[in-house]
Amino acid sequence: MSAIDEKPQAEIDRVETSSGDNGKGGIEYERSQLLANLPDPDAGKSEEERRAIDKKLMWKVDLWLIPWLSLLYLLSFLDRTNIGNARLAGMELDLGMEKGDYQLSLTIFFISYALAEPLTNALLKRLTPRIFFTGIILSWGVIMTLMGLVKNFQGLLAARFFLGVAEAGLFPGVNYYLSCWYKGSEIGVRSSLFFSAAALAGSFGGLLAAGIAQMDGIAGMPGWAWIFIIEGIATVFVGVFCWWMVFDWPETASFLTPDERIRVQRRIIMDRQGRTAEDFDKRHIYAALGDWKTYGWMVIYMGCLTPLYAFSLFLPTILRGMGHTGTRAQLLSVPPYAVAATCTVAVGFFADRTRWRGYCNMVTVTIGIIGFVLLMASSDPQVQYAGTFLGAAGIYPTISNTLSWVINNTEGSLKRAFVLGMVVGWGNLNGVVSSNIYLDRENPRFWTGHGVVLGYQVLFLLGGSVFMHIALRISNRNRRAGKMDAKWATLTEEQRWISGDKRPDFIYTLILGIRIVGEPHLHFVISIAMACELHCTTKTFLRDTHPQTRARIAMVPSNAITMEFQMSAALIKQSSRPTNPYLAMPPTTTTQYIQPANVDSTITSADEKSGMLAKPDNYQKRPSIMTITDAEAQPLLSPATSSSSSSSSTTLDSNNFGKISRRIEDDVLPEASSLGRTLSWQSAYILVISRVIGSGIFATPGSIVRAVGSPGLALVLWVVGAAVAACGLAVSLEFGSMLPRSGGDKVYLEFTYRRPRFLASTLVAVHVVLLGFTASNCIVFSQYVLFALGQEQAGDGLRKGLAVALLAAVTGVHAVFPKTGVRLQNVLGWVKVGIIIFMILSGLYVVLLRPEQRLPAQGSSLAWNTLWEHSNWNWGIIATSLFKVFYSFAGLDNANNVLNEVKDPVRTLRSVTFTALITACGLYLLINVAYFIVVPIDEIKESGELIAALFFERVFGPGVGRIILPLAVALSAVGNVLVVAFAQARLKQEIARQGFLPFSEILSTTRPYNSPIGGLAVHFVPSLLVITLPPSREVYSFILEVEGYPGQFFSLAVASGLVWLRFKRPDLKRPFKVWLPAVMLKICLSLSLLAAPFFPPPNRREGELFYATYAIVGVSIITAAIAYWYVWTRLIPRLGGYRLEEKVDVLKDGTTITKLIHEPLRAAARSMEAS
Repeated sequence: MSAIDEKPQAEIDRVETSSGDNGKGGIEYERSQLLANLPDPDAGKSEEERRAIDKKLMWKVDLWLIPWLSLLYLLSFLDRTNIGNARLAGMELDLGMEKGDYQLSLTIFFISYALAEPLTNALLKRLTPRIFFTGIILSWGVIMTLMGLVKNFQGLLAARFFLGVAEAGLFPGVNYYLSCWYKGSEIGVRSSLFFSAAALAGSFGGLLAAGIAQMDGIAGMPGWAWIFIIEGIATVFVGVFCWWMVFDWPETASFLTPDERIRVQRRIIMDRQGRTAEDFDKRHIYAALGDWKTYGWMVIYMGCLTPLYAFSLFLPTILRGMGHTGTRAQLLSVPPYAVAATCTVAVGFFADRTRWRGYCNMVTVTIGIIGFVLLMASSDPQVQYAGTFLGAAGIYPTISNTLSWVINNTEGSLKRAFVLGMVVGWGNLNGVVSSNIYLDRENPRFWTGHGVVLGYQVLFLLGGSVFMHIALRISNRNRRAGKMDAKWATLTEEQRWISGDKRPDFIYTLILGIRIVGEPHLHFVISIAMACELHCTTKTFLRDTHPQTRARIAMVPSNAITMEFQMSAALIKQSSRPTNPYLAMPPTTTTQYIQPANVDSTITSADEKSGMLAKPDNYQKRPSIMTITDAEAQPLLSPATSSSSSSSSTTLDSNNFGKISRRIEDDVLPEASSLGRTLSWQSAYILVISRVIGSGIFATPGSIVRAVGSPGLALVLWVVGAAVAACGLAVSLEFGSMLPRSGGDKVYLEFTYRRPRFLASTLVAVHVVLLGFTASNCIVFSQYVLFALGQEQAGDGLRKGLAVALLAAVTGVHAVFPKTGVRLQNVLGWVKVGIIIFMILSGLYVVLLRPEQRLPAQGSSLAWNTLWEHSNWNWGIIATSLFKVFYSFAGLDNANNVLNEVKDPVRTLRSVTFTALITACGLYLLINVAYFIVVPIDEIKESGELIAALFFERVFGPGVGRIILPLAVALSAVGNVLVVAFAQARLKQEIARQGFLPFSEILSTTRPYNSPIGGLAVHFVPSLLVITLPPSREVYSFILEVEGYPGQFFSLAVASGLVWLRFKRPDLKRPFKVWLPAVMLKICLSLSLLAAPFFPPPNRREGELFYATYAIVGVSIITAAIAYWYVWTRLIPRLGGYRLEEKVDVLKDGTTITKLIHEPLRAAARSMEAS
């Protein structure tokens, strides 16, 4: 029986009658009490286990909610702003609109939008989210479609009015909906991700509308009508799926398990956000109307939303005033929106972590003010364009941050819903102003428009954010001093419940919160609200805490840290305050940190410097009541963090060495790394996708087309490469699930091919050490940087110097600052994905508009009759090109190399790898098509590794295209170098741990920086030699070929070994089982590729390297490795009369290593007989 069922009926009856005739407050209190006592599915688990479960749960909720809600808002913003694109397509002329009619059509939308918003959240509570969101999306989709059929201006006004009514509920509804799923400290980044869809809509909405406008005349409809119709039909299509993609409340969500639903409900109540399924009560509306903060929030939101609408509606007009017209103006509008989207997510993430929402508002709006001052004060187009970036960066982040601030400081779900509706509705009503302030006659300075925006932003800064911050700070100070207790004592129980955030123990979010973690009903927050308190001692903390809390803190023994609270009825009766129902609950058991006798009772100096009440490392755990912890880290898009328990190393006594096993058969068991399991799903995905998407896609398409002769054959090779990569990935995935340890192919070959002894290990060691380098991306980095700086003709010394500098910097970061290295590769991984998506959208723009005045007529190279012209079907050429394609897909198994550091390795590996493969395949095919659309085929063949730079230059001109974006490509190459060095260093450390490298103890240790510094050193040396030794002109292609060819031997061996194990070891547990024909296809292709380089190519030019040089070099390396193995493990031991044996040792940091010792043959024989 659950904790809920055990509640005595007498107690329920008592609570229901505790408030007299009105008993409603008592019933609500009892409902909250029952929810607070939901059975804990994680009872008995440690805090570390709870955090891991919570993080996994939030990641699941994020994946189900945030992408779909962001898509809905993207469509909403497209549908409300596409009228501007319709205007450019001739809507005004066709509908007979006169001067001022267009502004009126904008204004009517905001009037209905603002009037409907305050009531929408109440309607959301009545109808449930699934019905509500599905209904409004289908409604505005139908209205948008019908808008394309209007024949006069009056019809357009009617459609715009009803469109405002239909769209009014989405934005406030989603913000309220998110507050029912997430804690207050988690809302900001989710809201910012959701709102960044508005900036994305601005980025490509114009491109999409311009393409649709080319349908002018189809079915007798003008192009502007098709814009409304196509986008409206798309909205209806998405609306149909809302019924299955939107869930009501956490307690009824079908994508969660029963335990997960309970966890979500418990964590919401712990965060003092109340009940998600609260019954409708008009008293909450009256409370919202009577709260002065409601009107303060309305002023703040008005100050940021009016500039937003002005900027989004009139940015093309502002750019036109700078002298940019037509296509160029549309393209130049994209970068400011991209910056705005990035800043929105970054500010949301930062504000969630710090809770400095007021300060974030102040800083960002100041940036926006500077931007609009530049726009108004200068007539220089470059200065004005810079102002648009600052203006966008100062507007968009404030929207989501302000709404998160409102959510954090409004208690009670119904009151919060109505307050959000009022705030957003009032802000949108000011859209009427933004629709009419930019006057064409004031071009290019737009004094009125920029001046009004500046006025709203100053109001937002001074009258809104600063005033609200000071007012809430004073209120918090009065609450801590107990000045509101007398008024609280006069209220009835029901009035106390309706009061919400007016309760004396409610502390407003200002700077940094310290949250009580325990049973959910203990949900008040002790906040540090003044800067001086960020460096407080325990005495200061006690002085500024509320008297009731101080009374309970004083009960803690003097030898324990003052963070324990005994929330029992007896202690509450001893306090000077009236009893709060939330505090009259039985205690629960979590963890207390007991202070050693030799530690002073005040906070340590390290804690004073950090500004947090953190626990010292020498505290001991024992069962207790509850603790205070700092604000929780968020799971969404956050870098991996390591716990102290997982990262701490253990030094084992020498007497235990014999009990430690490094047998090959134990490879089927997971192995914990001394570095800890710190890689989350996101970090593992970035580790894979950043390894895959490196310099290959930016550099190799030109050389492939030059080799095979035609775009058609080049595209076929990319498809074949993806298919082969999928087969190889499936093989690695089965091995990785079966043998979940770091090392990748090294572990798989050693497990499969145990005889001859040490042969597989030696071959892998030689291949990894000599050919596992990161030289190619370092070279691409130097080439693109020099191209951006106009130094294409720079000498080899400068090119190689830049490449070596990058290599050294990456090695240093991973060696000395390992966590920083992981964060950098995460950020740059997302940057490079964004770059490719942006390039694809740019190619889409070109194919839809074909601006003849800037680009030569394209399309002939992709026409069927010319697609295959000049194709070179020589198998040697095709094989060489396939090697380059494979190189672009190389790294899908990168996570296999570091499985010891991946959380939940088998499950993560199965989802991460296929997600990365689908991502890479789609992006590669689309970016190749974009290249063929934009750059003429002859220039592609001559481009070498600079095809992406030519693409940027042709689309954006010599300014942006030649300087800024090539630098972005160089950054993506840096990201690839980071992830390759990260994985290769750990792989080489595994080789050192096995004793196959000299000085293995030094190379295997993780000291002093808890990083594989020895593996990084082994990785650095061959990469340095490969960069500096070959001639620069031939270095890139030669590196790709030498790096790819020997790998086919190992791919063949791994695939063949998998087939052999299927029949030899059917007992092995295989969580993932690859389709056997895929393995056979992989084997056949590997054999073909090994033979292909020896087919002579036609029309070989004099002076080139011998066509099979790279294959000969690869075979020579493997042959030399076999010879080395024979001499080292067979010949020399036979001549010396000894045998190589393995002995397990443990380093001081807890790393287990294998030492290869010389055991005399007689002793070895006796040992074998004894065994």
